[in-house]
Amino acid sequence: MESARLELLLAAGPSLRFDVLEISRRLVAAGRSSELLFRTAFLNRSILLKHVDRGVDRRGAKPSRPIQTLVYFPYDPVRPESGGESFVYSHEALRALYASKTGIVDALSEELLHDEAILDRLDELPALNPFVLRELCAADGKGIPEAYLQLDEFAVARLQRRLARRVRPLIVAALGSEGEQVGKALRPMVEAFVNPCERHRLRGLAASLHLDPEEAVGVLAAWAGIAFFEDEIAQLKPRVQTFLQELVAAGEPTQWLASSDHGRMPDRLAALRGSMRVSWLELRSILECYQESYDALVFNGVPQPFVAFLRESRQHYWRLGEVCARYEQAVRAWGERTQRYAQGKLPPDVVAELVDFLEQLFPAVSDGRAGGGPAASARRLAS
Repeated sequence: MESARLELLLAAGPSLRFDVLEISRRLVAAGRSSELLFRTAFLNRSILLKHVDRGVDRRGAKPSRPIQTLVYFPYDPVRPESGGESFVYSHEALRALYASKTGIVDALSEELLHDEAILDRLDELPALNPFVLRELCAADGKGIPEAYLQLDEFAVARLQRRLARRVRPLIVAALGSEGEQVGKALRPMVEAFVNPCERHRLRGLAASLHLDPEEAVGVLAAWAGIAFFEDEIAQLKPRVQTFLQELVAAGEPTQWLASSDHGRMPDRLAALRGSMRVSWLELRSILECYQESYDALVFNGVPQPFVAFLRESRQHYWRLGEVCARYEQAVRAWGERTQRYAQGKLPPDVVAELVDFLEQLFPAVSDGRAGGGPAASARRLAS
């Protein structure tokens, strides 16, 4: 793999990168080897990356899925960007690597089958951040060790700042005034959102929202998930805006006068922008529902809409994670190519290759009649 592309992948956010290696190193150093994710030792030295398939055949053959799981093994665990070996996950590729490392060719060990089941589930996911991984565990009843579901320190700091702004008005209302007491109450409460061991500190907040004690932890943990994606989308938005502006410029008819795609590519780009807009509107619709229900709580003292939203938030942040990951993949793929050309002007053949890829990420939504399509979801959320 090209070193520049490798660095971009390794620098990706938590939706695209799952650093099994770093977490495993910390567990081993702490004497907690029994909590490692995989039973096959070499897999615990991997970094999983959501990888965009760049091998689209312009003659029509396309991969079954545009987003795949790249399993990367750095040569130097301290400096993973310095190089390593990797493969796009499939049973065949994993078993070939297993055979080369263990010498076991004909028989499949129980450990390998266990690890394949984990990788199969991860491979199906649109994103790899801890909130989507938690929902995977909840959905299939098979757990991933808690150590692998923690956010990195920078994401935690951003999430806590965002949650602090959301929770502060509730504490002020409960105490009846601003002051030092607010800060003392706020800090441990915000910590409790991202630390399962401290969730008991949320009992007062749960009571103020009239939550059933049996559902309080799940509902308030969902609030942290929504806040996480609210932050992810806020960071992604300016990059998406720039990307869409460049996509508009790439579709100017004059760009295609001498191309075999003349007359067709501008229409394809316009349709693509429409599909991407529907997906972005879906993100906005979810966050607007969140904001409106929160405002009803803070300004009108009506908690029911906010609690109802949080009860449904698992399906919301699964969808937020999926669409965010697709946009991040699109922005990265476009940016990688743009950097190679003077003034960011992409030749028609490069644009055509990228459009093939982007159409897989954002399928056409011309009539939206399919029940699960993004257009239908956006209409349901808006209604």
